[in-house]
Amino acid sequence: MSKFVQIRGDEVVAISPCAQNPEHWPDIVEVEDDDPRFVAFLTKTQAILAGLPMSAAGQTSIETNDQSADQQP
Repeated sequence: MSKFVQIRGDEVVAISPCAQNPEHWPDIVEVEDDDPRFVAFLTKTQAILAGLPMSAAGQTSIETNDQSADQQP
């Protein structure tokens, strides 16, 4: 399934809910779920939300680090 993301340089910086007018938003493009830039963005976002240091973000996968339910009081 494809996603619409904002690319700056070689990095995803935001996710868009739908396609945008390229005249106004030329850096929003469509990518697939397995695009490495999209996966890196999700991994970083999960690390931030989980409270991990950013140095650990590259070592964390979105599939294996979902422990938020286990850590709730």
